[in-house]
Amino acid sequence: MCRKRKNLKPSEIEPNSSNLSGLQKNEEALQEEKKLEEKAKIDEVEQTVSKRSQKKKKIMNLIFFFINIGVVAGILTYQLIREPFVSLEGLGLNVGMLMVLILLFALTGFFNVYAMSYLIKKDTNRYQFGLSFKTVFIGHYYDCITPLSIGGEPSQVTYLKSHDVSTSASLSIPVARMVFNQFAFFVLSVIALIVSSIDSTFGSFASITSIIGFIFSFSYLFVIIFLSISKNVGRKIVVKVLKFLQKIRIIKNYEKTFQKVSKIVEDYQMILKSYMKSPKDFFAMFFTSLLRLLCNYTMPFVIYCCFFNDGTFDLFFRFFVCGVLIDLASSFFPLPGGTGMNELTFGALFGAFFSGGRLFWAIIFWRLVTYYSYIIIGVIIL
Repeated sequence: MCRKRKNLKPSEIEPNSSNLSGLQKNEEALQEEKKLEEKAKIDEVEQTVSKRSQKKKKIMNLIFFFINIGVVAGILTYQLIREPFVSLEGLGLNVGMLMVLILLFALTGFFNVYAMSYLIKKDTNRYQFGLSFKTVFIGHYYDCITPLSIGGEPSQVTYLKSHDVSTSASLSIPVARMVFNQFAFFVLSVIALIVSSIDSTFGSFASITSIIGFIFSFSYLFVIIFLSISKNVGRKIVVKVLKFLQKIRIIKNYEKTFQKVSKIVEDYQMILKSYMKSPKDFFAMFFTSLLRLLCNYTMPFVIYCCFFNDGTFDLFFRFFVCGVLIDLASSFFPLPGGTGMNELTFGALFGAFFSGGRLFWAIIFWRLVTYYSYIIIGVIIL
């Protein structure tokens, strides 16, 4: 005889709600634990890759630094072979003019720091000379140790971001400072190239290399300004970069990342445009940059006056133009700080003026105030 099925209540058929919520909580906890484990693994991998990348970067910087020293040592050895070594005591060094040289180096640094502090004030509403000083000289340091001097601005962006400056301002401040420097340098470069093309005594080597450097430097400046102003091009570049990063699985949420990056790019472009549109900001930055360059290109003449007492205005102007030509000639040379091309161009342009073993010391003094001092100060700050 068949038993009748007992009618069950709905509460007896369905699982207990408290048991169900407990199971869901356990499942969610397991999923959260898995996510945390995956994140920890990803973080560990990223840290390992970052450490390897930093180690590789440090090794490359050291290699370039030693190549740099080797090139300079080779050029100075060549100078010593051509002329006998003469000690500074035997040359009758003018200590007063040496102090002027140090003062010019300090003024160059001051105008650089003031320009940086002026731009930081636009974002934070206060001058920060300590932060500006460190940011400027860290930028100089990386410019000096990276090929084509491409490490300065990225290092400054990173440093500013780590010191409570907004992301968009951290991006725009170093680029704006570089753009204003290039504007001022453009004016001096045009004058120097016109003078050197009219006066054949400057030499064809300096003229040709300076023209190449001029084309290289200001093509780069044009691209930076164009990308900073053009909204459409900037957006297209962001889209392409993010899609590529999504393909190689570096970013997961494309839409979220796109919105975030687009906001940073828009803010960056807006800040950079505000510098350009404000006459006060434009002229303050332009003339600060111009004063810095005037101090920098006065240094070769002051070095000459450290050894000789017959300096004239005509000679000053010639040395000033030659200083601009040297920077133009070395701007496309791949070694850090234009090493090699700087020394060769200096020797080609000033060799006839520094006779009797003085060219060796002139190159030493000049590279100390335009290159090695920045490395030393950068190392101390870092």
